[in-house]
Amino acid sequence: MATIRDLPAITMLLQSVNLVPEGIENCWPHCMVAKHNGDVIGSVALEIYGNAALLRSLAVAKFWQGKAVSSQLYERIVNYARKQGVSTLYLMTETIPAYFEKLGYSVISRDEFPEQLMSSVQFTKVCPKSAIAMRKKI
Repeated sequence: MATIRDLPAITMLLQSVNLVPEGIENCWPHCMVAKHNGDVIGSVALEIYGNAALLRSLAVAKFWQGKAVSSQLYERIVNYARKQGVSTLYLMTETIPAYFEKLGYSVISRDEFPEQLMSSVQFTKVCPKSAIAMRKKI
């Protein structure tokens, strides 16, 4: 799990891979990081809304991409989500829908998001209308 002290490094990581960090400070208690020699090289977070959660900020530093860091982070966050009572994960992506399809996500309409997720910063401010909405039962 990430700590509040990891937040600046997570923010820098997200910016380095062209993801918007806005709102990440609100979900750091449900954020995981991968580190190498004390440096944050990967992150993933959840915004939990009852039995649904928004998966966000799955990011890996460019040097570490292709080295299974994202797979490990994803597996850890899904296990964590289950322990929190989450049964369905939602996400929005502009860059890697094929990656999430390989993980079993289906493309959905933004209208299919649960109402409580529609109030998230990701939904209201960060992700443009062109972002692809996806869902997976876990």
